[in-house]
Amino acid sequence: MPHQSLEYDVDKVRSCDSMDNQDHERTYAIFLSLVKWAVLIGFFLIISMAVGFMIAKSFLAGLLTFITLIILSKTVA
Repeated sequence: MPHQSLEYDVDKVRSCDSMDNQDHERTYAIFLSLVKWAVLIGFFLIISMAVGFMIAKSFLAGLLTFITLIILSKTVA
Protein backbone atom coordinates (compact mmCIF):
# COMPACT_ATOMS: atom_id res chain seq x y z
CA MET A 1 0.00 0.00 0.00
CA PRO A 2 1.53 3.32 -0.97
CA HIS A 3 2.23 5.90 1.67
CA GLN A 4 -0.45 8.57 1.72
CA SER A 5 0.53 12.10 2.54
CA LEU A 6 -1.19 13.78 5.43
CA GLU A 7 -2.98 16.56 3.66
CA TYR A 8 -5.68 18.55 5.32
CA ASP A 9 -8.05 21.26 4.39
CA VAL A 10 -6.74 24.54 5.77
CA ASP A 11 -10.23 26.06 5.90
CA LYS A 12 -11.47 23.21 8.10
CA VAL A 13 -8.58 23.65 10.49
CA ARG A 14 -9.16 27.39 10.71
CA SER A 15 -12.88 26.87 11.35
CA CYS A 16 -12.09 24.46 14.18
CA ASP A 17 -9.43 26.78 15.50
CA SER A 18 -11.93 29.58 15.87
CA MET A 19 -14.53 27.57 17.76
CA ASP A 20 -17.26 29.47 19.48
CA ASN A 21 -15.59 31.19 22.42
CA GLN A 22 -18.93 31.83 24.09
CA ASP A 23 -19.43 28.08 24.43
CA HIS A 24 -15.98 27.73 25.97
CA GLU A 25 -16.58 30.56 28.41
CA ARG A 26 -20.01 29.24 29.38
CA THR A 27 -18.63 25.73 29.92
CA TYR A 28 -15.76 27.08 32.01
CA ALA A 29 -18.15 29.16 34.11
CA ILE A 30 -20.30 26.08 34.74
CA PHE A 31 -17.21 24.06 35.64
CA LEU A 32 -16.02 26.71 38.10
CA SER A 33 -19.46 26.93 39.66
CA LEU A 34 -19.67 23.16 40.13
CA VAL A 35 -16.19 23.00 41.65
CA LYS A 36 -16.99 25.90 43.99
CA TRP A 37 -20.17 24.25 45.24
CA ALA A 38 -18.51 20.84 45.57
CA VAL A 39 -15.77 22.33 47.75
CA LEU A 40 -18.27 24.32 49.83
CA ILE A 41 -20.55 21.34 50.38
CA GLY A 42 -17.59 19.19 51.40
CA PHE A 43 -16.42 21.87 53.82
CA PHE A 44 -19.94 22.33 55.22
CA LEU A 45 -20.33 18.58 55.62
CA ILE A 46 -17.11 18.32 57.64
CA ILE A 47 -18.16 21.23 59.88
CA SER A 48 -21.63 19.73 60.34
CA MET A 49 -20.22 16.34 61.28
CA ALA A 50 -17.88 17.99 63.81
CA VAL A 51 -20.77 19.94 65.35
CA GLY A 52 -22.94 16.83 65.40
CA PHE A 53 -20.29 14.81 67.23
CA MET A 54 -19.41 17.59 69.69
CA ILE A 55 -22.98 18.18 70.83
CA ALA A 56 -23.73 14.84 72.48
CA LYS A 57 -23.51 13.00 69.14
CA SER A 58 -26.61 14.80 67.92
CA PHE A 59 -27.52 14.07 64.31
CA LEU A 60 -30.09 16.84 64.41
CA ALA A 61 -27.53 19.48 65.41
CA GLY A 62 -25.27 18.45 62.53
CA LEU A 63 -28.15 18.47 60.07
CA LEU A 64 -29.34 21.89 61.20
CA THR A 65 -25.79 23.23 60.94
CA PHE A 66 -25.46 21.87 57.41
CA ILE A 67 -28.79 23.33 56.30
CA THR A 68 -27.98 26.68 57.90
CA LEU A 69 -24.58 26.84 56.18
CA ILE A 70 -26.12 26.01 52.79
CA ILE A 71 -28.79 28.69 53.20
CA LEU A 72 -26.21 31.26 54.30
CA SER A 73 -23.94 30.45 51.38
CA LYS A 74 -26.78 30.89 48.88
CA THR A 75 -27.71 34.28 50.31
CA VAL A 76 -24.09 35.47 50.33
CA ALA A 77 -23.02 34.07 46.95
